[in-house]
Amino acid sequence: MSAAAVPILKQERSAGCFLILSTQPDFFTTRTLTILQRYCELTAIALRDDEWYAPKQFALHVMPSASMQRAYLASFFDRVSMLCKDQADGSPVGFLQAERTVYQQIEAELVALVSQE
Repeated sequence: MSAAAVPILKQERSAGCFLILSTQPDFFTTRTLTILQRYCELTAIALRDDEWYAPKQFALHVMPSASMQRAYLASFFDRVSMLCKDQADGSPVGFLQAERTVYQQIEAELVALVSQE
């Protein structure tokens, strides 16, 4: 019902985003958001220098609805399994590499859906 996202920032670099969900509507008051921001500031202190990323190292995209994403993600494990088995040259693909490849494929497909709208 409610969501809040607070970036974890240090100078002009990012270490990610703190996402909080609530089942209650209008849960995130100004006071609550201030507390979340302070939490992110404390998190920033705890991170090593190699855990920060420049803006050019990541790209954000608008994604389609959650129901559309679920439809694509429902085939995730089948696609990973097929990729592990069906290599053109016959060499096996490791499970972690297959997962990464399928995630990237699904991401590209979902981004393409939004750009077609």
